[in-house]
Amino acid sequence: MQFTESKRELCRKLNISYDNIYAGTEDLFKEEDLNSWINLAIMRAWDFYDWAFTEKTYTTTTTASGEYYDYPQDFVSDSIKLLAVANSAGDYEVYEPLNFEDYRKFRMENKDDTSIFWSSHLRYYFINPKAFGSAAGRSIEIVGKMRAD
Repeated sequence: MQFTESKRELCRKLNISYDNIYAGTEDLFKEEDLNSWINLAIMRAWDFYDWAFTEKTYTTTTTASGEYYDYPQDFVSDSIKLLAVANSAGDYEVYEPLNFEDYRKFRMENKDDTSIFWSSHLRYYFINPKAFGSAAGRSIEIVGKMRAD
């Protein structure tokens, strides 16, 4: 459905004339009202569910001393659902998610543990650097939800 078709359908459901709104002769509603209502409906539908078409895979690389990384700009905050890091053989290992408080506690109590955990907080995601031996240049793949800009 095209945007104009959406506006016409909205007018039909409201029992008003789109032609009058488009011509500027409608006193109650303006075309800007229709545009904002339809855009709001699109945003709500986007956020309503984790639709398959809203997901994106992003690839980056590890840094030697990096425990946290910036979220991709086109991802929704705290939307990463899968994170995998390539091991020394080049095969991806899927890391286990932890909530941020548990991750921080785990890292404080187990500084040298090589468990494959990750977490996200605000616009950052955290990976246990000991899990990949603090090796730089390993490929990281994350799957998350794109923003509906």
